[in-house]
This record gives sequence, C-alpha cells and structure tokens, in this order.
Amino acid sequence: ERDAKPVIEPSLLAVRLAGEGWISTGAAVSRLTEQKIDQSVEPPWRKTRRFRDHCSAVTVRLESKKGMQWDVELRVYNDGVALRYGFPQQPSATKVTVEDEATEFRLAGDPSIIFMTLDRFTTSHEAVYQRKQSSELPVQKLLAVPVLAVWEGGRAAAITEARLRNFAGMYLEYQPSPFGRGQDDGTSTVGEEPSPRPSRGGRGGVLRTRLS
Repeated sequence: ERDAKPVIEPSLLAVRLAGEGWISTGAAVSRLTEQKIDQSVEPPWRKTRRFRDHCSAVTVRLESKKGMQWDVELRVYNDGVALRYGFPQQPSATKVTVEDEATEFRLAGDPSIIFMTLDRFTTSHEAVYQRKQSSELPVQKLLAVPVLAVWEGGRAAAITEARLRNFAGMYLEYQPSPFGRGQDDGTSTVGEEPSPRPSRGGRGGVLRTRLS
C-alpha cells in the first residue's frame, strides 16, 4: 500500500526446479524469522561512500510436498519492498537448478505504465520508452526493467532487480489474466501451480517475471 491505497494486490510466488517441479505447489510454512536491520554499507560500485541499510525483514521458510525447503525473504523499507528466494543447505539438495520462476506483480486498478519492449533476451536496451494503461500493454512481449507504474493522485511504483549474482537477468511479461487463481483476503498465493486461468481482481492483468 501507499497512502493507505493498494499498489500491488495479492500475487503468485512460484519457482520450478529441475527434478522437483513447481516447489510452491502445496507448500507449507514451517518457520518465520523476523529481524530489524540497521547498518552502514559500503557498496563495491558507488556514487556515495556509504549508505544506510534500514528495514524490517522476515524470512518465510517453506517446505514443498516432496520435502524441499526453500525461503522467501521479504524486506520493507520506507520507500520500497524487496523479495528474494533462497535455498538453505539440506541433504536432499546439494545442487539446485532453477528452470522457471513465476513471480507475479498484480498491479491494483489500471495504472499508467512507462515501459520499454524487447524482441528477445539479447535485444539491445536502446528502444524508446512508451506510456500506456496497464490494460493496454502488449501481450507476450518482453518488458525491460525498470517498469514504472503511476496511479491517479501521484502514487507510483517501480519494479526492477538488484544485487544480481550468478543468476539469470529478470524481464517482465504482461498477461491479461493472472496465472494463479489468486485470493482476495490480503494474502499472497504460494501453494498453487501456475496455470493460464482467469483470476479475481487485478483489472489490468499481471506482470510476470521471465528469466533470460
């Protein structure tokens, strides 16, 4: 929320691993770990020598139906929210291969979107940015990040990636109807397999991650 108004509605979180399939399907929460972070960090590449890393964080430990343990780490800052997936050391998985990721961003309402399309993963990021309502975004077209959504009244949100290490780059793709069934009770959907079925809410559809 921003100014007590929704920005991102309940959205699907899903990861598919080689040999395991969609580990989010039927997953159950096994542990929650909360913490407060307030530290000074010196970045490897910089415009400033040090910056303050100040947020509230929670790590949700999940377990798939096959016993695979995995984490969703969430961090809440004054001006943003971050999430990432993690895989703790465990005897059943000494090596993990991510085949697909279906993280969705169900934008509330039908905001104006500033975006750049790409023909393929290797296309140069030098196209002209466009501005359309989210319901008018091109379907099955790669969108480069960041993507900026702007609502009436001045609310705005940017979707991007950060701290990428030894992992595929993230792109977005617009889907008129969310993959997951979704919920209207203020929760994110974890225990479902992505499927191209309509969902309640999200009049403008969803932005789903694509890995290069």
